[in-house]
This record gives sequence, C-alpha cells and structure tokens, in this order.
Amino acid sequence: LVGSEMCIRDRNNPEADELKKIQKCLGLGDQKLEFTIVNNLCKRILNLLESPDINVKEKSLILLRTLLRTRSDFDPLVEVILKRVIDVINEEDVKLHNHISMILECLGEYDRLKEKCVKFYLDSLPNKSRSINVIFLTALSFVIKVCAKVLVHKYLFTILSTLKKMINDKDAETRKLVVYLLVDLYFINPIEIEQHIACLLYTSDAADDLLCVDLGGRRIIKKKK
Repeated sequence: LVGSEMCIRDRNNPEADELKKIQKCLGLGDQKLEFTIVNNLCKRILNLLESPDINVKEKSLILLRTLLRTRSDFDPLVEVILKRVIDVINEEDVKLHNHISMILECLGEYDRLKEKCVKFYLDSLPNKSRSINVIFLTALSFVIKVCAKVLVHKYLFTILSTLKKMINDKDAETRKLVVYLLVDLYFINPIEIEQHIACLLYTSDAADDLLCVDLGGRRIIKKKK
C-alpha cells in the first residue's frame, strides 16, 4: 500500500485530503515512527471510519493495517480500535469485512496485544450480529493458535462458556466455527478439556453440520454394503 497510489483525486474533499496526508506520513520508508505520531495517525484514521462513504472506510482500513505494521506497542489503542471495528462490521460490506479480518490477524500477531484481543472477543461474544460472531470467532481461533498455552489456560473456562452459548446458534457458519475452535483447544490440551468437548459436541447441532465429528463420543456409523 505505502508505495502505491490510492486514487484520491478530489482535493476539495476534506476526507480525501486527510487520507492523502496520512498516506504521506506512512510513506517514510523504513523510518520508525514515534508513538506520539502513530497515536495521532491512528486517531485520525479511526475518525475517518465514521465517514458514510464506503470507499473512505475501505481506504482508512487499508491505512490502519499499514499503521499497525509499524510497531507493536498499541496497547492503549487496542480497545478503541476494536470498538470502532465493530461499528464497521455492522456496515455488512464484504470488502470491509475482509480488511477487518486482516487487521485483527495483524493485532493477534503481537504477543503484548494477544490477551487484550482475547478478552475483547470473549466480552463481545455471542453477539446479535452474525457477522461479528463469524469475524470474532475466526480472529479468536487465530490468536489461540499462535499464543502461548498459558494464555489459553488462563481463559479456558471463559472460552468454553462462550462457545457453549454459541454451539446451537441458528447460523450454520457460526456453529461450524465453534466446532473448529473446540478442536483447536482439544489439540492444545486434550486431557484437560476432553470431557467439555465431549459434552458439547454430543448434545449440539453443530456436530451435524460437519461430515464427521467424533471428539464428542458420537459414533460414526458406516452402513455395511
């Protein structure tokens, strides 16, 4: 992104002008930006996400992802970013959702931010919005795979309680993601959570969505030819 033009031509448009200024700040080569500058740029980008223009929102999300790549100490801003992300998810625009998924993955890569992300996802789930459920479950799954086991153990009970509330969700994609998350947890520590997974999958509709789920003691009965 930093080396490419963003097709912003209307200089009379204040939002376009602001995007262009932010892009210029991010195009400083390999120079590491000071936190005060990054903090200021982040707030300006988050303000642009309030724009009613979908194109402005999309370009702002691209800039935000670029900004997040500049440094890892976004601790004070993580919650603000995630709260604004929820508002954008509710726009129900697939392109915006794809950018948000990449932003959440970017946040989940930093060790110092993982716990804040996990806590926020768990506090936001389950949600009335199907899109929020799908995007946050996917993001939670990513963090669980890349974080230390001690963090998973710390939030294991809360994670399982959340998944228990969602495993019979009316949306098939949400149920499928819940099962995948349970499988991820199983491989991290099979002994500790085997009985939890067994109970959940045995009684859930989610297991019926997959071709085969046998972690819950459900027998896969093959008909004799």
